[in-house]
Amino acid sequence: MNTNDNSVYTTSSIAPADGSLVLAFVLSSNTGFGGAGVPSATGSGLTWDRVDTAITGQFRLTCFRAMRIGVPASGTVRFEFRDGAGALQAQDLCAWSIFEYSNVDLGGTNGSGALVVHPQAAATAATKLTAPLPVANQANVEVGGIALALQPGQAAHPVTPGAGFAEIHEQSPNQGLLGKSATLQTQDRTGGAPSIDWSWTGAESAVAIVLEVKTMAPIIPVTPESVAYEQDNEFIRAFEPILYFAPGERFFPADAKRYLERCALWNSVDPFTSRDSWHPPGGPVGPIVDSGKISAKDGEAGTFLGQQGPGGSLPFLVPDPKDERFLDISGWGQPPGPANNFQFADLDRIEQLYNSPTADPLLKESRFWYHAEVFDKVRLRGLMAADNSPANFRDIFNAQFGGPSDFKLICYYLFFPGHDEPLENCAPDDHAEKFCSYAGEWACIALLIQGKTTVSTGGPPVVAYAPTAIGLTGRNVGDTGFRGGEERVNMSVLDFHTLNVVRPAMQQGQTIQRAHPRLFVAKGTHSIYAAGSAVPVQVPFFAPEDPAFSFCGATETLGKSYEDLKDEQEGALDDVWVDDPEVFWTKFVINIVWAAIEWIAGGGGGFDGRATGTSNQFDHPPKDEPGAASFGMIVHPAGVAPPNGALTVDKFPWQSTLSNEAALEHKVGGRLYSLRVNRTDANAKVRQVFWPGIQGHIGYTGRWGQRVTNDPRTRRAGLKFPEFWVQFINAFAKGKSQ
Repeated sequence: MNTNDNSVYTTSSIAPADGSLVLAFVLSSNTGFGGAGVPSATGSGLTWDRVDTAITGQFRLTCFRAMRIGVPASGTVRFEFRDGAGALQAQDLCAWSIFEYSNVDLGGTNGSGALVVHPQAAATAATKLTAPLPVANQANVEVGGIALALQPGQAAHPVTPGAGFAEIHEQSPNQGLLGKSATLQTQDRTGGAPSIDWSWTGAESAVAIVLEVKTMAPIIPVTPESVAYEQDNEFIRAFEPILYFAPGERFFPADAKRYLERCALWNSVDPFTSRDSWHPPGGPVGPIVDSGKISAKDGEAGTFLGQQGPGGSLPFLVPDPKDERFLDISGWGQPPGPANNFQFADLDRIEQLYNSPTADPLLKESRFWYHAEVFDKVRLRGLMAADNSPANFRDIFNAQFGGPSDFKLICYYLFFPGHDEPLENCAPDDHAEKFCSYAGEWACIALLIQGKTTVSTGGPPVVAYAPTAIGLTGRNVGDTGFRGGEERVNMSVLDFHTLNVVRPAMQQGQTIQRAHPRLFVAKGTHSIYAAGSAVPVQVPFFAPEDPAFSFCGATETLGKSYEDLKDEQEGALDDVWVDDPEVFWTKFVINIVWAAIEWIAGGGGGFDGRATGTSNQFDHPPKDEPGAASFGMIVHPAGVAPPNGALTVDKFPWQSTLSNEAALEHKVGGRLYSLRVNRTDANAKVRQVFWPGIQGHIGYTGRWGQRVTNDPRTRRAGLKFPEFWVQFINAFAKGKSQ
């Protein structure tokens, strides 16, 4: 800027990039009492075209544009002022703001194709100015320049950008006592609400020039790889959770596709819990696809999970109706004959693959990953009205989602390679420590987002989205087959406003207010809680008690009946030396542990076949103590500092260095990995077949971990992917009814 009287002002040298749009906002005031003359701009090897000009009092605000394609440009810019007769006109002062945008529309001349001029805005004796700015595309940039006409000699009035806008420049030319004084400010924002605004202290007159910079239309390759998700990807990033893990946790959310690619695929037949039944119909015991040979995407190396067989069959996705598929990444112990007789998945091996110094690089780099699926209102309506949905879902939709408000359900699916779930207060051996442990676990954080519409004067309606409810998964410590199926995971729904949430300030390019809930993950079981706890949390029963928990699980893992265990208990009490190690284990449990179990259970008194002495089970979420290192690890959104995490050494962001952030996709060695779930795309090459089929599409419905022996309730077999959206709707409706 320059506060000396002159008719020509020259800037410092600039060197805009090839193909960029250069904008120059110029504030001026002539030496007399009339309006300032209209300036022209030359220099820097560019052709400058005047975009718009406006007057407030004795001050003029003018905007120029320029663009040079293919030839470098650099040098100073010269602003020259003339009156209506063409004579040079001296100005009291001049200030300017020059900046550029790349990746813009290259059409037109001198940048005309990259710019849309919106109506000017003006205010008199005001402290705020708002102008309509409805952009044609959320990828376009909203730009504004404002001039404040201050009183002679008045000190500068700082200008505050509107919400979501970033200030580019602010100049305050002031000629001192009784001299002229003004403020020039420029700001921009990518997309957002259809308006632009400024505010300042002290009632002053102002005028603004309002523009829209058109970004270059993305070049989408003609391949099946890229999918346009529009605003949904920003919703996903906007509400990423902050997860606090307990000390000693060894499994963390990871990319399920990379896990699958390292697995073997097995078929199992009835009775499923015997190793002799792990084979294709009529074939030998063994996998149907060897370890590391599965391809989860057509065209990638390996045996494609969705490949077609004779007659259009899908042999790897659709087994015989009496069979099932399961994945195995770790085996059951040391070959050739596991010491545990195939009763337990080798979780120690999985921990080694993901976390150790000799870890599999592909698996280790896949940690701190989620898979997000977005259900908009239209999709929810179709799912909840489908014939195979619960009978009351249509009524629930009409009652809860049928109004004018928009809704989205975002499900963050968390895949844990291993699940540690020991029985409480039992002997420290495999039977109790691994009783409910398995490979291949799924958890979910489901967020219901409501969009509220606000009528905007002079522009289209504005829709603001915010979370209203959150669903968190936990484990079932009761009978997993109480409804005739296999229910090992349940979901509770809470009011989102009751949570401790981090809301960062909006950054340039963001159109949604971020809101990151702080959530606490129980050690081993990965039940998710809305608050930390200094003491173990008793897991509530949502199913009838399971008598198999009695005798610390010995009825299943040892294959003994209650009667046999009681007889062995009596014999063990009479014998000084016990030869049978199984009877010795029973004696240990009964004589040493049972008294503690009865005391904890409150009114035990022995077993009668109905689990009257079954002990309570507890989750162990981490403590949330300010100023204490009470967390083993924290996983958080990139750029967000997790509260109470200063003393935690291991803090990792959700995967943020993606090769294609716009699509939430990442390529590793020619393979494509995505944070987005896509199981409904009409293009079979885009649709991810490793998810269960939905809405008429077919997908993988098998287990994500291996089958094991002596497991009649499938509590140690890998988990099948639950339909978490159904769990959320059920829990949400139940909460509303109460």
